[in-house]
Amino acid sequence: MSYRKIALITLIMSALICFFMGCENNTQRYTQTVEQDPAKTKHNMELMHTNGESVVQVPQHYIEQSIKLAEQGEAEAQYNVGMLYYGGLGVTQDYKEAVIWYRKAAEQGYVPAGVMLGSMYDNEDYGLQDHKEAFKWNKMAAEQGDAGGQCGLGIMYDNGSGVSQDYKEAAKWYKLSAEQGDADAQCYLGRLYMLGKGVPENFIESYKWMILAVAGGSEDAPEMKDIIRKLLSYNEILEAQSLAKEFNDNLEK
Repeated sequence: MSYRKIALITLIMSALICFFMGCENNTQRYTQTVEQDPAKTKHNMELMHTNGESVVQVPQHYIEQSIKLAEQGEAEAQYNVGMLYYGGLGVTQDYKEAVIWYRKAAEQGYVPAGVMLGSMYDNEDYGLQDHKEAFKWNKMAAEQGDAGGQCGLGIMYDNGSGVSQDYKEAAKWYKLSAEQGDADAQCYLGRLYMLGKGVPENFIESYKWMILAVAGGSEDAPEMKDIIRKLLSYNEILEAQSLAKEFNDNLEK
């Protein structure tokens, strides 16, 4: 399973748990509408494992409340209903139905829904591949500062999917995402520095980003990191390591 898919599943699981257990960033209307019983909810929301992937057991009354609010036009509820259909959580898994609800939320400017649409339309696994739609929703999320959307948009410019290939634009969006800590964007940006596409060739900068990408869990980064390492002197490796540490220190502030 790819790093991005693992991250996507993790996002869905954490968001659902957060929503159903009444996290602080939920709207007041949700807090008032959804029955609050933390002890019971925690018991019912235990993580299960099916085919090696984590899923959440969602109480039926929460599903009904979410659908009710979604039908009333609540963007966050529409997004959460989309997640239920995406993951088959308390409902029959249905990617097309998930997209319907994500679109309703995204059209109201709800960024996480735009990220999901961008990912699903760009990935043939869902049977919904449409590069123009993927570009549209990745762009929406990217322009609002979402790291996942920025990386997704960078990939589309990099590959010429749904848009004319443009390595400078790819590097621009990868960099914005990489600076927020997205491991895949760090890997892809490092590759562009290695190849001198869209940015000046710079093996030290490339190695720096690969160090960060490997630490962040990118699946593609270790092999490329090894390739770049062979192109550097000992002192250049030390410099790249220092730059990576400096980046991490600043990111954590």
